[in-house]
Amino acid sequence: QGQTKAEVLGRFQFAVNDRNLNEVLYRIDDDDIGDEGFKQRDRYITDSIMERVYEDIKQHENKSDDIKGDAFKEVINGEEMLVTYYTIREVKGTLLNWTMVSLTPVSEISSQVNDAIKWIIMIGILCFIFAAIIAVIITYDISSGVKVLSSFMGTIQKGNLDIEYDLKRKDEIGTLGVNFSDMVVNLRKLIGSIKGASNVAIESSQTVSTTSEQSYASIQEFLTLLTE
Repeated sequence: QGQTKAEVLGRFQFAVNDRNLNEVLYRIDDDDIGDEGFKQRDRYITDSIMERVYEDIKQHENKSDDIKGDAFKEVINGEEMLVTYYTIREVKGTLLNWTMVSLTPVSEISSQVNDAIKWIIMIGILCFIFAAIIAVIITYDISSGVKVLSSFMGTIQKGNLDIEYDLKRKDEIGTLGVNFSDMVVNLRKLIGSIKGASNVAIESSQTVSTTSEQSYASIQEFLTLLTE
């Protein structure tokens, strides 16, 4: 009706931060006010919006529950709006049938969605770069360990068992290297025991050879004696 908020609320003494109470209120059906009577931020509701809302409400007249209307788009003052409404039937037994209509610029919604998409893309790119760096570091670490272990095996393949495996790692490659080093130590001990047994066998064979030569000489002497 063109009253201010202060007049509607019955408040005529207000502080500086309550200056918005001086704003004039307008009803939807005040056709004589015209478009200039509304501020841009109020985003007033057009007749076409109300007709669509009333048609939707009529379809739910037999229902006693509150009505949550489906959102739809409407162009107001050249700007696309997303219109939603909610009808309150009653509150604690008091019949109301109030319908609250909300208008939200689609551009604001899309801008928020676009910002979210940009953040998601940026986070995805950062995660990809971080994952690539980690993959390169892990690959280099694994390949360096494999190279050391391969060099260790190549030296043993050439017959050198006197080398020591000094790569200290706490992963599977380190465990494999330790096991392989233990195998080399055990192989070295086995070869040492075989060598010792071979020396004993050589000494025994030399003793047997000497004994055989002595026995052969004795036999020759005995044959000579028999011949005489």
